[in-house]
Amino acid sequence: MITINLVPQEHKEKIQRKKIYVSIKEALLIILLFSSVASILLILSKFYLEDQLARLTDQNSHGIAAIQLTNTKIKALNNKIIEAYTVQKNFKSWTAAINPIHVSKGDKITFSSLKIFKQQSSIEITGVAKTRADLVAFQKRLQKIDGFTKVNLPISDLINKGNNGFTIRIEIDLNKLP
Repeated sequence: MITINLVPQEHKEKIQRKKIYVSIKEALLIILLFSSVASILLILSKFYLEDQLARLTDQNSHGIAAIQLTNTKIKALNNKIIEAYTVQKNFKSWTAAINPIHVSKGDKITFSSLKIFKQQSSIEITGVAKTRADLVAFQKRLQKIDGFTKVNLPISDLINKGNNGFTIRIEIDLNKLP
């Protein structure tokens, strides 16, 4: 079979160009359609991501606030622990000072008061001794105790021979006490 093409060459080129233009037009239309769909999807994704970001930011701000509150409480607790540690570190037991005084007093000495002055590291004892000799002996026993740096017994307390009221002030080095 033989085909005869009776269309002139000029028309053939026009038809060929028309086919190319139609093909390009269809390709551009398809590209435009896909671009439009992609743009719509990107815009929707942007809104979704902004919403997610806003929610996460809100959650994080609540979390950060809770963490800051916890940190504040921890710092306050740490300060209290440091204060307690400082108090314990600086604490000196006065029992080691009072016990030797009680042991040294004997039967003939009676205490009416015992005052502790922490700031001056001293103790003041007020009481009554049956005799002057008992009071002097008590003073000497106190002077022999390690850690008692000074035992003050005023001479005015040694005037009476019997039933001597006295006030003894003892300066103490708590670090030397057992």
